[in-house]
Amino acid sequence: MTQHRSSYSAPYVPPLTLLPLPRERNAPKKFKGKYYEVTPFIEHYSRLLDQFHVTSDADRCKGILQYCSEKVQDFIHASQYYQNPDWTLLEAEILKYYDADRNEQKYRLADLTNFLKSSHNSTISNLSHWKKYYREYCSIAGHLYANGHINDDDFNGYFWYGIPEYLIEILQVKLEARYSTHNSRDPWPIEYVVDIAEKYFQRDRFSEKLTHLPALGIIPKTGYGYDSDSESECHVPSRHVTPEPTTRLPVCISCPDTSGTHPATCGMSGPLRKNLCIHYASEHDPAAVGYRFLFGTTSDDTTCYIHAHSCLRYSTL
Repeated sequence: MTQHRSSYSAPYVPPLTLLPLPRERNAPKKFKGKYYEVTPFIEHYSRLLDQFHVTSDADRCKGILQYCSEKVQDFIHASQYYQNPDWTLLEAEILKYYDADRNEQKYRLADLTNFLKSSHNSTISNLSHWKKYYREYCSIAGHLYANGHINDDDFNGYFWYGIPEYLIEILQVKLEARYSTHNSRDPWPIEYVVDIAEKYFQRDRFSEKLTHLPALGIIPKTGYGYDSDSESECHVPSRHVTPEPTTRLPVCISCPDTSGTHPATCGMSGPLRKNLCIHYASEHDPAAVGYRFLFGTTSDDTTCYIHAHSCLRYSTL
């Protein structure tokens, strides 16, 4: 039996109709003329042209309209490179008149110097602060470096002088010990500085695990503070430390004798007694502000223990 092959062929589909419709998953965000969006918009559209094999200038020029606002469409319609289709020249015109160059000059040298001055006078006290400084420096200096406004020595050297002075002194000693053959006429490479700083600020030091040291009156001098994920924190958080006993101690607000010799007892009891005592101590003893009171070694709430050395202690909140 003779077999006949089918002569059927798929109908021709214009490549332009294959482009995703506006607001579909792979469609570019509608371009409304903002200078900082024009370059990524054109790049996205160009990738679609290659993906769906849209090759003719007429289709390329026409296809972009569906992804543009009405005002941008008016500009493109009026272009001679749309009326006489030339996608290469139309693309260049869109980039030029929607100010793509402005985004390329996002940072100036003045922005870098202002950032360095601010950072040098700030505090970097933990790994989160250090990483924030690194990101911000690279955003500004990296942009200037990529556009040829600063060279390699500038890029490395400015990074060093944006670090606070006290931290420079610490890192300098460690860098010289680690990289003893470094030529002092050259700035420290950023990767050297980052390596030393990250080890200095590492989060898993053994002293961080000894949580009872402050209760013993010992504050580890590790060179770093509480490490928070919040980028808004740019200061060294204060630590509540058990205060030294004072010679004149506050007494209960309900007791008539304020000389400090009156027996530290009164007839008040319960939450009201505690609140009054805490209020009085906060008013008359600055060291007490921010602390809560632990009342003696007994659970008996009928006795008011007032700052007696063996009965009332400060404790961090």
